[in-house]
Amino acid sequence: MATSAGLVSVTTGSPVVSGTLTSFMAAEGDQLVLRGLTAVIDRAVSSSQILLKQPWSGPSISGVADWDISLTGPYWQSTVVTNKRLNDLIARFEAGPIKWDAAGAPADRAQYNDQGVGFVYLSLGDPWTLYTKIKNTGGESDWSAGQEIRGSPAESTVEAQAARDDARLAAGAAGGSAGAAQTAASQAAGHAGTALSGASTATNQATLAAQQAAAAAAAAAAAAEAAQLARLVGALSYDMGNLSQPATGSAFDFGSGL
Repeated sequence: MATSAGLVSVTTGSPVVSGTLTSFMAAEGDQLVLRGLTAVIDRAVSSSQILLKQPWSGPSISGVADWDISLTGPYWQSTVVTNKRLNDLIARFEAGPIKWDAAGAPADRAQYNDQGVGFVYLSLGDPWTLYTKIKNTGGESDWSAGQEIRGSPAESTVEAQAARDDARLAAGAAGGSAGAAQTAASQAAGHAGTALSGASTATNQATLAAQQAAAAAAAAAAAAEAAQLARLVGALSYDMGNLSQPATGSAFDFGSGL
């Protein structure tokens, strides 16, 4: 995703890039592409000013429209890292002695009423509970009474801590995107109300604001999901070697041996 509405100016030897009718959205590590030259961005100071990592080494440029910002920095990759680490943690659980076919919120269990006998659903309520299909009539009565999974709070693993940290970064990225979108929307409204001569600029600003708002909403949704998974997967650290399949009707106990 890139943002390129408005005019940009920069002076040789200066790290400051100024914009006119712009709505800069950038983070550390992103790239400014201007007249075929590329510079690494340190941060967006405001919607009309960017600070480069190094002073601009190209010629002085004033009021040009052929520019772009490539959002390639690590700031925008936090949700990718979060999902990878959470998937690794979930894979560890799935490799343990407890097996399930599907997992989700307690209310989501009904989606699997049509599954065959022996299907196992892990309800991620409080506490986590395993349910098994003991018959196949397609109703709620098909499920077993449920076996709770108990756990004792322990020191979080490095992976769990990293997952939670990445979830927070993802939420921060979503918040930053949402803030930029709100700023752009406000500027668009201001331009629209200034004069008819600014109608074209206001239209561009409003379009950009809508794009940024959509990106912010997607990032926020991903961050919320990542945060929830990080909490569920990273909240407890279990010694999987001490687990065994319990007798029917008893409870799984993760706490023994910790």
